[in-house]
Amino acid sequence: MNRRERVAEIRGYLGYRTHRLNRYTGDYNILLDGRKQGIVSDQEDRWVCLCDAHSTILACPTIAYGLQHLSGAEWCEPCMAICYQDEPKDEAEAISDASLYAELHLPKD
Repeated sequence: MNRRERVAEIRGYLGYRTHRLNRYTGDYNILLDGRKQGIVSDQEDRWVCLCDAHSTILACPTIAYGLQHLSGAEWCEPCMAICYQDEPKDEAEAISDASLYAELHLPKD
């Protein structure tokens, strides 16, 4: 499937709002209405960012919050393991690095 076909498929997702290329991995991240997808049931974190490559989800309270994180990789641990990898690491090291990065850089509740 080429990129044009993939984008057409993504735009057909229920609750689709927009998408961006992950600037680190080249895969797509998608902003969706989580209620229409059936992913979330409350109003608080209605929007979700979806990593198309790894099916990782980030709950977002607002569209603006989702857009801020849409082109990055800091909320998807497998993407972070790919983009911050200096040398081959085992899965445990990659998850540890991703958790440390998230702890230092992602907003806390």
